[in-house]
Amino acid sequence: MLFQLQYASSRVRALRGQLFKQDELKKIQSAKTKEELISNLNREIYENIFTKTDIIQIESYLDLELVNTIEKITQFLPEKFKEDFNIYILRWDLYNIKLMLRGLYANIDYNIIKKDFIQTGAIWNLVEHNFPKDIDSIKTAIMDSIWKTCIIDAITKYNNTKQIRDAEQILDTTYISLINRIKTQTLKEYMLAEIIMKDTLTIIRSQDKNINIGNQLFILKHKEIPKHLEHIKNNDPETNIELELTKISKTKLMIDPFGIGLYIDYIRQKEIEIKTLKHAAQKFWN
Repeated sequence: MLFQLQYASSRVRALRGQLFKQDELKKIQSAKTKEELISNLNREIYENIFTKTDIIQIESYLDLELVNTIEKITQFLPEKFKEDFNIYILRWDLYNIKLMLRGLYANIDYNIIKKDFIQTGAIWNLVEHNFPKDIDSIKTAIMDSIWKTCIIDAITKYNNTKQIRDAEQILDTTYISLINRIKTQTLKEYMLAEIIMKDTLTIIRSQDKNINIGNQLFILKHKEIPKHLEHIKNNDPETNIELELTKISKTKLMIDPFGIGLYIDYIRQKEIEIKTLKHAAQKFWN
């Protein structure tokens, strides 16, 4: 297994070499025209994506590039780690379930929201081939999905409160329970850190707008930001959270430079690359 992990790590290190360097990302961010942006890409996959004329299409293809990349590197892993990384990939199922429920409850035609789905996972396969006609039909459509019980619970919750956030809270709680089952400690710690960052941002926003966040927190139940994260409140909390997650991924890389830490940091750097390209595209495509 050690040999397999070393082989997998060597493949990921090769992929790391294809990521944009910091100076390349800065050029992309500072582009003044659409043409300048495209000339700064220097990657065939992205050049092809940026030939699209619609920002929604561009963002959808960028999301798909991220998904495909993570699914690809997961295939390199020994079986011991694959199961845990598949839980990471389930975040896109979670996103798609929320989109599906919101669409059905708001009576939005599937053809209108189809472009917003992340094109991977069991839920995407469901909606692509047989989008549920109504809420009741979901219960039979997801017969073989690991999400079946929590989706039914979420539907029941919504029927009682008529609040979509209450339904989503059940879905989020289920996903966190899956994270807590992860045996690869390095990955588990990183994914829980992501949840803590989301909780931190929720607390900051509630303080700024003086709103009641109720049951929207998952780890920071006491509605207090940990002291080592207090700096996140300064200036631009969202940017500070991104920087903090990058710092955590770099720490995991230092601890485990030839194993799972390498995977985590690569995924983080790929996410930053995709987000940077999305922000750059939004300046010139609308």
